Amino acid sequence: MSTFPSVKRIGNTLMVCTNTARRIRGLMRGDVDPETSLAVRGWLRHCYHRPSKRELIMRAIDEELGTFGVEAITSGPEQELHANYCNTGDSYAPTVLLCHKRKRFLLTSWGDYVERKGL
Repeated sequence: MSTFPSVKRIGNTLMVCTNTARRIRGLMRGDVDPETSLAVRGWLRHCYHRPSKRELIMRAIDEELGTFGVEAITSGPEQELHANYCNTGDSYAPTVLLCHKRKRFLLTSWGDYVERKGL
């Protein structure tokens, strides 16, 4: 994951304060440990198998945004995983989306992503 949205872009797109935008960018870049999130620590206490680093990062971002959990975008008979996103409750509201194929964080709605990809 080489490029990350700027703090300013995160703040403006997701309508969050500068401190929250900095923390989200830090989580994306790996500068902030997702285990500093209370939600992540609580989740880990209940896991039999440790979630992946990406899953922990997305859960921490979900907590920062106050969204409704991390959802998956899959397709095909084998349910191939394309992306995960923080669920805002609105298909076309901007959110953080992690594209697995490109290994990149995007600021977009999951509805726009699915339409663009033809999924």
